[in-house]
Amino acid sequence: MKLLDHSSGAWARFIGGALAVLGSLALAVDKGALCLTMSALDRLTDSQFANMMPGLLAMFSKNGWMVMLWGIVLLPVGFGMQAIALFKTGSFPHGKGILFLFGVLLIGTPDGGEIVNLTASLLLTIAFVPYGIQLIRGAGLP
Repeated sequence: MKLLDHSSGAWARFIGGALAVLGSLALAVDKGALCLTMSALDRLTDSQFANMMPGLLAMFSKNGWMVMLWGIVLLPVGFGMQAIALFKTGSFPHGKGILFLFGVLLIGTPDGGEIVNLTASLLLTIAFVPYGIQLIRGAGLP
């Protein structure tokens, strides 16, 4: 976060970070609401499960307060803002900045696009693992 402290991208870092935090909270709610609760249905009989279908459809249609789960979009938007700020200010090496930006853009792929999410994770890994190692060693940017 300190890479942009004294640059024109400081506000982008702050706003992007705030959006990413809100998106992360929405992701946690998403996993709790749509994943953990579904695990409770494992032991239902077929007829019991069929009786629950209207409620399940309402959940996955994001009816009512479930619409708040769309806040998950803030996660890649916030990281995208940070990636652009890092790239434009030259605070991060250009090659790694491009990997970060493309990785963030791809990570927003909806469920079902696992190969795209895997590619995004690999791009982010290539961009950040060497930087993390440098930080652990006490050095600055790679």
